[in-house]
Amino acid sequence: MQVISLSRREFAKLKELELDQNIYNSESKIYVHPVKKNWEKKDQLLKRFYLISGVSFGNKLQTINSLLDVRGKCDIEALVFPNALAAIDNELVGYTMDWIKSTNLKTMLDDMRLPIE
Repeated sequence: MQVISLSRREFAKLKELELDQNIYNSESKIYVHPVKKNWEKKDQLLKRFYLISGVSFGNKLQTINSLLDVRGKCDIEALVFPNALAAIDNELVGYTMDWIKSTNLKTMLDDMRLPIE
């Protein structure tokens, strides 16, 4: 299992992702995490859970680890898999995932300017 490790100083530089006002996220905050691999730069998302201990968090980590294990074996385009677990100062706090820039379905449906089709 891969773990992305950041110091508190590195984490403090990350920008929080602004969610649409119709989207509620009660279990975590999401941050934009720039990644540089060789010459390629891209942004990932880092999901940092509010609750990072106990049975609930342990279950989340087990689920994330299971998804990491089947990432290459599952062929579901709409499913965004975690890339790695995320740690801040060696404490597991969440995970990273690809950032697929798109519009939330509810936001699209509420937009009266878009044709119903």
